[in-house]
Amino acid sequence: MGEGTKRDLLGEGFEEQFNREFRRAFPGEGFFSIGESRSGRGRLGVAVMPLTDQLAQYFGVKPDQGVLVTEVRENSAAARAGIKAGDILLTLNDVAIENPRTLVDALKEKEGGQVSLRIVRNRREQTLTATLEKLIAPTPRPPRPSSRAL
Repeated sequence: MGEGTKRDLLGEGFEEQFNREFRRAFPGEGFFSIGESRSGRGRLGVAVMPLTDQLAQYFGVKPDQGVLVTEVRENSAAARAGIKAGDILLTLNDVAIENPRTLVDALKEKEGGQVSLRIVRNRREQTLTATLEKLIAPTPRPPRPSSRAL
Protein backbone atom coordinates (compact mmCIF):
# COMPACT_ATOMS: atom_id res chain seq x y z
CA MET A 1 0.00 0.00 0.00
CA GLY A 2 1.49 3.34 -1.01
CA GLU A 3 1.96 6.22 1.41
CA GLY A 4 -0.80 8.25 -0.26
CA THR A 5 -3.24 5.38 0.18
CA LYS A 6 -2.34 5.03 3.87
CA ARG A 7 -2.86 8.77 4.40
CA ASP A 8 -6.22 8.60 2.58
CA LEU A 9 -7.36 5.62 4.66
CA LEU A 10 -6.42 7.21 7.96
CA GLY A 11 -7.73 10.67 7.13
CA GLU A 12 -11.20 12.06 6.52
CA GLY A 13 -13.72 9.47 5.37
CA PHE A 14 -11.76 6.51 6.77
CA GLU A 15 -14.85 4.47 7.62
CA GLU A 16 -16.47 4.81 4.19
CA GLN A 17 -13.22 4.08 2.36
CA PHE A 18 -12.41 1.15 4.65
CA ASN A 19 -15.84 -0.40 4.04
CA ARG A 20 -15.54 0.07 0.27
CA GLU A 21 -12.04 -1.47 0.14
CA PHE A 22 -13.02 -4.30 2.47
CA ARG A 23 -16.07 -5.26 0.42
CA ARG A 24 -14.02 -5.18 -2.77
CA ALA A 25 -11.32 -7.40 -1.24
CA PHE A 26 -13.73 -9.80 0.53
CA PRO A 27 -17.06 -9.79 -1.33
CA GLY A 28 -19.64 -11.39 0.94
CA GLU A 29 -17.05 -13.32 2.95
CA GLY A 30 -16.85 -13.41 6.74
CA PHE A 31 -19.15 -10.44 7.21
CA PHE A 32 -21.52 -10.63 10.17
CA SER A 33 -24.12 -8.03 11.03
CA ILE A 34 -24.65 -7.99 14.78
CA GLY A 35 -27.81 -6.91 16.51
CA GLU A 36 -30.54 -7.10 13.90
CA SER A 37 -32.72 -9.39 15.97
CA ARG A 38 -36.47 -8.86 16.18
CA SER A 39 -36.54 -10.72 19.49
CA GLY A 40 -36.28 -7.61 21.62
CA ARG A 41 -32.63 -8.29 22.50
CA GLY A 42 -30.19 -5.42 22.90
CA ARG A 43 -28.88 -3.97 19.65
CA LEU A 44 -25.28 -2.82 19.20
CA GLY A 45 -25.35 -1.88 15.52
CA VAL A 46 -22.08 -3.20 14.09
CA ALA A 47 -20.93 -5.57 11.37
CA VAL A 48 -17.84 -7.60 12.24
CA MET A 49 -15.57 -10.27 10.82
CA PRO A 50 -13.21 -12.79 12.40
CA LEU A 51 -9.54 -11.86 12.55
CA THR A 52 -7.12 -13.74 10.35
CA ASP A 53 -3.55 -14.15 11.57
CA GLN A 54 -2.44 -11.38 9.20
CA LEU A 55 -5.14 -8.99 10.39
CA ALA A 56 -4.34 -9.75 14.03
CA GLN A 57 -0.69 -8.96 13.38
CA TYR A 58 -1.56 -5.76 11.51
CA PHE A 59 -3.82 -4.50 14.31
CA GLY A 60 -1.42 -5.58 17.06
CA VAL A 61 -3.55 -8.22 18.76
CA LYS A 62 -3.17 -11.96 19.27
CA PRO A 63 -4.94 -14.32 16.85
CA ASP A 64 -8.39 -15.33 18.13
CA GLN A 65 -8.46 -12.21 20.31
CA GLY A 66 -11.34 -10.07 19.17
CA VAL A 67 -13.26 -9.30 16.00
CA LEU A 68 -12.73 -6.58 13.42
CA VAL A 69 -15.51 -3.98 13.23
CA THR A 70 -16.16 -3.49 9.52
CA GLU A 71 -19.22 -1.25 9.72
CA VAL A 72 -21.00 0.87 12.32
CA ARG A 73 -24.66 1.65 11.72
CA GLU A 74 -25.50 5.35 11.81
CA ASN A 75 -27.24 6.45 15.05
CA SER A 76 -26.67 3.02 16.63
CA ALA A 77 -25.52 2.30 20.18
CA ALA A 78 -22.05 1.56 18.78
CA ALA A 79 -21.92 4.89 16.90
CA ARG A 80 -22.98 6.83 20.00
CA ALA A 81 -20.32 5.01 22.06
CA GLY A 82 -17.63 6.05 19.56
CA ILE A 83 -16.90 2.67 17.96
CA LYS A 84 -15.46 3.01 14.46
CA ALA A 85 -14.85 0.72 11.51
CA GLY A 86 -11.33 -0.64 11.95
CA ASP A 87 -11.64 -1.06 15.72
CA ILE A 88 -10.97 -4.48 17.23
CA LEU A 89 -13.64 -5.46 19.75
CA LEU A 90 -11.97 -7.49 22.53
CA THR A 91 -14.58 -7.80 25.29
CA LEU A 92 -18.19 -7.01 26.07
CA ASN A 93 -18.80 -6.71 29.83
CA ASP A 94 -15.52 -8.56 30.47
CA VAL A 95 -16.59 -11.50 28.27
CA ALA A 96 -13.81 -12.26 25.76
CA ILE A 97 -14.93 -11.86 22.15
CA GLU A 98 -13.01 -14.50 20.18
CA ASN A 99 -15.21 -14.54 17.07
CA PRO A 100 -18.55 -13.16 15.85
CA ARG A 101 -20.47 -16.00 17.53
CA THR A 102 -19.13 -15.10 21.00
CA LEU A 103 -20.22 -11.49 20.40
CA VAL A 104 -23.72 -12.63 19.47
CA ASP A 105 -23.85 -14.87 22.55
CA ALA A 106 -22.68 -12.04 24.83
CA LEU A 107 -25.33 -9.72 23.40
CA LYS A 108 -28.05 -12.35 23.91
CA GLU A 109 -27.53 -11.96 27.63
CA LYS A 110 -28.43 -8.26 27.49
CA GLU A 111 -31.97 -6.97 26.97
CA GLY A 112 -30.78 -3.36 26.85
CA GLY A 113 -28.90 -0.92 29.04
CA GLN A 114 -25.20 -0.18 29.36
CA VAL A 115 -22.36 -2.46 28.33
CA SER A 116 -18.61 -1.98 28.66
CA LEU A 117 -16.61 -2.57 25.47
CA ARG A 118 -12.84 -3.01 25.43
CA ILE A 119 -11.43 -2.19 22.00
CA VAL A 120 -8.11 -1.72 20.24
CA ARG A 121 -7.75 1.35 18.05
CA ASN A 122 -4.40 2.39 16.59
CA ARG A 123 -2.75 -0.42 18.61
CA ARG A 124 -4.00 1.09 21.89
CA GLU A 125 -6.62 -0.44 24.17
CA GLN A 126 -9.57 1.70 25.20
CA THR A 127 -12.75 1.06 27.13
CA LEU A 128 -16.02 2.50 25.83
CA THR A 129 -19.53 2.34 27.22
CA ALA A 130 -22.51 1.73 24.95
CA THR A 131 -26.17 1.89 25.82
CA LEU A 132 -27.90 -0.92 23.98
CA GLU A 133 -31.26 -0.24 22.43
CA LYS A 134 -34.07 -2.60 23.19
CA LEU A 135 -35.84 -3.45 19.97
CA ILE A 136 -39.55 -3.91 20.17
CA ALA A 137 -40.89 -6.98 18.43
CA PRO A 138 -42.95 -6.06 15.38
CA THR A 139 -46.69 -5.85 15.85
CA PRO A 140 -48.41 -8.76 14.13
CA ARG A 141 -50.62 -7.81 11.21
CA PRO A 142 -54.30 -8.52 11.53
CA PRO A 143 -55.49 -11.35 9.30
CA ARG A 144 -56.64 -10.31 5.83
CA PRO A 145 -60.33 -10.65 5.18
CA SER A 146 -61.19 -13.53 2.95
CA SER A 147 -62.09 -12.63 -0.61
CA ARG A 148 -64.63 -15.43 -0.77
CA ALA A 149 -68.24 -14.42 -0.60
CA LEU A 150 -70.17 -16.02 2.23
